[in-house]
Amino acid sequence: MELVKFGQGNSKWQILGVDPSENMLTIAKDKIQHHGLSEQVKLFQGYTNHLPDDSIYDAATSILVMHFIPDDGSKLAFLQSIAQRLKSSSTFILVDVFGEKGTDDFQQMIDFIKKFWQEAGIPQGKQAEILQTMEKGVYPISETRVLELLHQAGFIKVIRFYMGLWVGGWMAIK
Repeated sequence: MELVKFGQGNSKWQILGVDPSENMLTIAKDKIQHHGLSEQVKLFQGYTNHLPDDSIYDAATSILVMHFIPDDGSKLAFLQSIAQRLKSSSTFILVDVFGEKGTDDFQQMIDFIKKFWQEAGIPQGKQAEILQTMEKGVYPISETRVLELLHQAGFIKVIRFYMGLWVGGWMAIK
C-alpha cells in the first residue's frame, strides 16, 4: 500500500518496489494495477543488494523490514546496500520494530501490547502466533543500535519522527 500511496501522491515519481517474496509482489502488482499505477511503479523480486550497482535513486524507504534481519552483519549490509544506491543528500526513511529482547522495558512493552490486542478483540490464537514469530523470527535492536548502524552505513542527520508502541520511524540523509 505504501507504493500506491506514494504513487497517488506524487504523479511525477518513478517508484521501484523491492521484495524477495513472489507472493508479496503478486499482491503489490494487483494493487498497483487496480489503482492504475503500472507505468509509474515497477517491481523487483530479490533483495536490495541484488539491484544493479549502477542503480541510483533519489530516495528510499524500508518499512517494517529490518527487524526480520539478524544483527550479525546482515542489518548493516542491508543498510549499506540502500545507501550505496542513493544519490548524495537523498532521504532514507526507516520504520521498524525496535527494542532489546530480554530487557524489562521490552517485556513491559509486550505486556502493554497484549492488553491492547485484547481490547482490540484480536483472538488469543492470533496473539500467540504473533508473539511466537516475535520470539523466533524477529530481531529487533535498540534505538541506539539503529542509529549506530545508520551512521555506519553512511547516513547522517538521523531524526526520529515517529514512535508508537514498539515501532519507530527515522529519517536519515545520505
